[in-house]
Amino acid sequence: MLAGAAPNATYLTTEKGVTSAKRAGHKARVWRAPTWDHVDVALDRADAELTPEDWLLVDSGTKMQVLLHRWWLGRQHADNDARDIDIPQIQDYQKFQNMYMRFWDRIVDSQYNSIIICTAMNNEDPEGENIVLPHIVGKGYAISSYCCAQMDMVLYYGVARQNDKQAPTIRRLLAETYPPWFAKDRYNVLPRWTDVEHGDYDIMADIIDDVLALPPEERRKAKAA
Repeated sequence: MLAGAAPNATYLTTEKGVTSAKRAGHKARVWRAPTWDHVDVALDRADAELTPEDWLLVDSGTKMQVLLHRWWLGRQHADNDARDIDIPQIQDYQKFQNMYMRFWDRIVDSQYNSIIICTAMNNEDPEGENIVLPHIVGKGYAISSYCCAQMDMVLYYGVARQNDKQAPTIRRLLAETYPPWFAKDRYNVLPRWTDVEHGDYDIMADIIDDVLALPPEERRKAKAA
């Protein structure tokens, strides 16, 4: 719902609909991607049609990794019907991981702008402490960390913890790591966290305006960081 406020936006979505975004008044185009083949063709279309003024909203990066796995296992099963269509073999994992990182890099390195939406996953860091990252599987959380490293911003959006269970819900957007939640803002335009008021569906547009207000050399420096 928040991402839909991006200007000149197009949803590349695995979901059946974007009803919540439309109810919030967002007018983004919708490209549906129920399979990995649809994802691949949609990225070709994005490369051909979208410009530096456009935003591709990928919803969700988590489900698209599942679609990639299913596509690859389906190909292996088609070539050899003795291969289980659901259970990967050891050699498949490196293929999954490299293909997904290449998919992620293709979006990040494109001429258009992008927001990639993921669900969250819990893992343990080397000290055994809990860490919350985008739900992208592979090598523990190494593939998720790789994907986070490519982004200029990683924002965690969730419900803030409260001791009073009767208190109103506080939806909070983190822009800086606050253990166990990982977040970052290379542009340094956001406070450590922002509480999102009910009905404030334009906050992502405000964030984009803050980034675009930076001098071009500052934006380039952040991308190179």
